[in-house]
Amino acid sequence: MRALIKYITFLLLPAIVLLGCQKSEEPVKTIRFGTSFGHFSDMVRESIIPQLEEKGYEVTLKEFTDGIQLNNALNEGSIDVNIFQHVPYLEGYRAQTQQALKEAFQVPNAPFAIYAGKRKSLEAIEAGDVVIVPNDPSSYGRALVILDSLGWIKLREGIDPLKVSKQDILENVHQIEIKELQSDLLPRALKDAAFGAINGGAALNSGLKIADALSLEPNDLYINWGVVREKDLNEAWLGDVIEVFNSEQFKQYAQDKFPDYQFPTAW
Repeated sequence: MRALIKYITFLLLPAIVLLGCQKSEEPVKTIRFGTSFGHFSDMVRESIIPQLEEKGYEVTLKEFTDGIQLNNALNEGSIDVNIFQHVPYLEGYRAQTQQALKEAFQVPNAPFAIYAGKRKSLEAIEAGDVVIVPNDPSSYGRALVILDSLGWIKLREGIDPLKVSKQDILENVHQIEIKELQSDLLPRALKDAAFGAINGGAALNSGLKIADALSLEPNDLYINWGVVREKDLNEAWLGDVIEVFNSEQFKQYAQDKFPDYQFPTAW
């Protein structure tokens, strides 16, 4: 009987070894991030990737210069997560393309703010002063909300802050000149204006410091999100990504490196 058992074990041994090899050779999930250049790619590269690799994932990062390309890449499946946009921007993309992309988790981001040009304090505002603002509709509306919060203009009562436009200005209290420019030109144009309303990315890329801003955006409606395809919302890997972005390790990293940022409301 012992001889028979040994013989059967000998026959089964190759199959057992093969099963073991197959299990060990199961493909490792690769998570592919896409971000804009700058602080978002730094966050992923310096803190998120190491934590996900500890969980057994392979992680790649590709940087893009254009938001439309980032959303198209996600929709087409060449990346799994993109990080660069707020919900109003994403809603605009969805409305135009009918693509099923969904916000999944918030990320720290540089706030929209008022910076000093020729005038060095908000109280120094005078009639006729030039205030430069971004010329794209979403950022322009954000600038108007800030100017309204400062009392420099008066917006229509009850207007949705995500849909503010030039037509919603009821009164120009200080008779300021609101001049529109391309976002990346705003920091350089500060020397010729009294103040500038500048988004966080453009400010940081130019060397401006958020700590030097005179006034920050008065709400968190435009906080940035990690975005995925709708079909991936319940995937286990996404749960791990969300966990890492809300980990104490990442919170400490973000608060140390980006102390003046807007942080996720869940923190």
